[in-house]
Amino acid sequence: MKEQIRLYIPAGLWVAVLVAFLSAWHLKTTGHLSGSAIATFVAFSCTALIYGRLVLRLSPLPAVLAGSLTLQFLFGFLLFNTALFVLSLAFAWGVAISFLILVAAGLLPLLARGGRPRIDCETTLQVPDLLCLLISGIGATLWCADALSPLIIDGQDSVFKFWQDGFAHIRIISTFAESHGLGSVSDLRMAGAPPFFYHYASYFTPAAVVSLRGASAFEAFVGFQLPFGVLLTGFAAFALAASLWGPWPGLAASFAVVILPDAYQQGFANRYLSYNFLQQVNLGGLYGVSCAAAAWIFILNGCKSEKYSSIMFGYGLILLTLAYKSQIFVANSLLAIIYPCLFFTGLRASRRWLVGAGFLALFGLAVWLSQEVEGVPTLRPDFSFRSAAIYAGTVLIGYDPGFFKSLFTWLILPDRARVIVGLSAVGMIMLSSFGLWVGAFGVMFLLLRKRINEAAPYFPLFLILNYLVMALGLSLNTGSLGEAVELQNRTLVWAYFGVVSWTCGAAYAVAFGNHLPRGRCARAFVVTLALSSFMIPWRFGRDLQTFPAWRGSAGLDQLASFPSFPSCLVRAALYIRQHSQSEDVIQDSENDPYMLVGALAERQEFADNWIFRKRLKGLEQRLSDLSAFKATANEADLVAFATKNKIRWYLLRPQSEVHWPEHFQAKSLFDCDGYRVYHFQSLSR
Repeated sequence: MKEQIRLYIPAGLWVAVLVAFLSAWHLKTTGHLSGSAIATFVAFSCTALIYGRLVLRLSPLPAVLAGSLTLQFLFGFLLFNTALFVLSLAFAWGVAISFLILVAAGLLPLLARGGRPRIDCETTLQVPDLLCLLISGIGATLWCADALSPLIIDGQDSVFKFWQDGFAHIRIISTFAESHGLGSVSDLRMAGAPPFFYHYASYFTPAAVVSLRGASAFEAFVGFQLPFGVLLTGFAAFALAASLWGPWPGLAASFAVVILPDAYQQGFANRYLSYNFLQQVNLGGLYGVSCAAAAWIFILNGCKSEKYSSIMFGYGLILLTLAYKSQIFVANSLLAIIYPCLFFTGLRASRRWLVGAGFLALFGLAVWLSQEVEGVPTLRPDFSFRSAAIYAGTVLIGYDPGFFKSLFTWLILPDRARVIVGLSAVGMIMLSSFGLWVGAFGVMFLLLRKRINEAAPYFPLFLILNYLVMALGLSLNTGSLGEAVELQNRTLVWAYFGVVSWTCGAAYAVAFGNHLPRGRCARAFVVTLALSSFMIPWRFGRDLQTFPAWRGSAGLDQLASFPSFPSCLVRAALYIRQHSQSEDVIQDSENDPYMLVGALAERQEFADNWIFRKRLKGLEQRLSDLSAFKATANEADLVAFATKNKIRWYLLRPQSEVHWPEHFQAKSLFDCDGYRVYHFQSLSR
């Protein structure tokens, strides 16, 4: 009995620390912490570890990796959350029931075995894993300091301390928290329309927290989805580097990704190519790079061990990345096909080339077919390099005033030779994306390319080349609902993550091997450097989700600072949430261009003219009908329109001009400085 308890001490301590971080974030954002919240976090953490242990025990990875708590949780979370994603959409019982089913499925077999672990005692010495958890948790807390204190009341205005896309993320969380199968989910912008193509998987555990705890989707977004995503990237960096060099180099990689400054914070002055900025404003990338890192652990292991099963595991995870961040999937799909064909030594070169040719043909066919699917981004090369020129101009706009902006503006002039412009664009993107890490990688590559298996040292080099080809060689996106430079810009986070994880892990392995530094002075230096480095996220985490360089730029000025809205508008949206039912359809008189009302009310909108997305079919007609609705002067017609379109709640802003009868306008249930809320269901009785 004592032996069993001793074996579970590391896992118990690790879970306790993880639950402490999750609970602290929850407390910071909600202002309270209940026993049921702690129980939810404990069940989630333990179940993910159990699932991860099962996956790794069945996988072809070495036993020493399977014994790592960090790897167990990373793979367990991916399995648990993906299963939650599938169950919640496939069946009508909702995300909370799906969560509880998965927890029971994980815990019951463990109890049936009598709680006996099946991992050797030696593999449960988890000091690097525990340190990785502490570093990643503290780093996530510091980087997300703004989001963890998300709301400031500034006179008559409410300032939200996150990027404006955050309201869409909040709305997606609430959609799945209230859903009962895929058939109950609508497009965020139009009630009754099918949901648009998107990477939804990362929203399901936050949705379960909302459904189980009764927390708001706003609180789950700022207090769980964002900081937990940063934490997960620390685990992924540890896992990727540990699979190559061992757990102590893995710890160094985790520290580098989560704590050390990216290129912008190193002084290269372009927030548009800042890893930490992009990961927070497009938080699906946090989960996408974590899934991709898990995939490459298997692919690199397969190339080294000559195990086909490991390659197949990796390909499965690459495909899964599509559900977490589609841009990361695109950045990895071709590279994952090519890499084993170059470095899998268990097969003769001629056969590898033949297999590679077949894979490339299938890849080309898949890309060609995907372009017929609505919502899939444009995937074709641009040999004219007009798209590259447009993207380079977009990058130039993102520079802070100073040396680098002046230098690259001077180098990339329209009348210069194309070779000079092209090389300058490559240098600009390399420096502004990776900063000093490019030089560090070059040094480690030269040191190690002859000393380790040939698959490992070329991995970050291929990431860099793949990133540059996508940034400067692809056509602008015209096919999906995303931005024109969706694939040029969003894929940076994966390239940066891979290069930094590999480089720092390799540097630690060269300097100290797979253990702590030997001498006291060396240990004291490393500890002092690590502790002082926590000042980096503490300093740069403030105002991270703003873009000061865009201040004054046409169409971009609104993104230069945190979004601010009238406090009465916020109160009106919250009033609707408190007094409506989850299935009610609502409408904002200004069509909610920032999705603020829908996000805070957590209700489906009849029509939402969201500024960050192209309009879908049928939305124009609804917006036209709503304009006519505001011009209606007959009470019976007003009620009839709302009844026909199932609009239960209507928020009328003071700037909206309506021709409604005065006695009807006086029937609002809520009025704050001209922001009025009407309940049409009660008015129709």
